[in-house]
Amino acid sequence: MSKVCFLVDCTVSMEAHWRSIREEIAFIILSGMPSTEYAFVGYRDIGDQTPLMVIEFTSQKDLILNKMYGVRPKGGIDTAEDVAG
Repeated sequence: MSKVCFLVDCTVSMEAHWRSIREEIAFIILSGMPSTEYAFVGYRDIGDQTPLMVIEFTSQKDLILNKMYGVRPKGGIDTAEDVAG
């Protein structure tokens, strides 16, 4: 079984690119093999109210896509992003 995790900057600075990001991730997921599991980790700045949004590995494509489409870019107070988190 293959596993793919998408690590995405979800700060406001990415807002102009957000639609394209989601479309590309959706294309990858929908064209992937049925046995592949996908996860999503969205990160924001350290100190933001929700610095990390984690969608655990799943093979349920609709589940991960619905949750991912619920994520919106926000935060970003120009401190370091919480990539390491």
